[in-house]
Amino acid sequence: MDSFSAALAGSHASHTNTGHINTSYTNTCFTNIRFINTSHINASHSMQLSLDTGGAEFVVRAYEPGRIRINDTWYSEPVLLSPDGLQTTGLPASFATLGADEISRWCQSQAEILLIGCGQHHQLPNMRLLAAAAQHGRTLDIMDTRAACHTYVVLASEGRKVLAVLFP
Repeated sequence: MDSFSAALAGSHASHTNTGHINTSYTNTCFTNIRFINTSHINASHSMQLSLDTGGAEFVVRAYEPGRIRINDTWYSEPVLLSPDGLQTTGLPASFATLGADEISRWCQSQAEILLIGCGQHHQLPNMRLLAAAAQHGRTLDIMDTRAACHTYVVLASEGRKVLAVLFP
């Protein structure tokens, strides 16, 4: 059992081979909490992305540890990104400082998918973040930023309503 499953073990968690964890509580129900562990990938190399944009105005073009290129601009600070919007101010400084209030606010958007790129290495989410998403009937897709950038590009190219919070 990995550490994330172990952390949920006291809460009737079940872990499947596909990377999905289903948990249920008396007052709150979490379902389909997805995480992607890409620790086997050498994250020290940059990643260039190239794919049909699907009409997206804002597209991730590259990722390197510590910075993300969106369109033709490099960002070393956290970004809130959707195919038609980009925000770089008023965001938590790191995944560790991300709070339930931000998750609740983002869950109220029209996005059907909420991605969180937690930095160069995958990090376990605070249960308050998961509870905030569950209160809105939403799922958080939490992964390292390299994987989140790639996932965002694919979803945006498909014309999906995706909101990505990316911590370089």
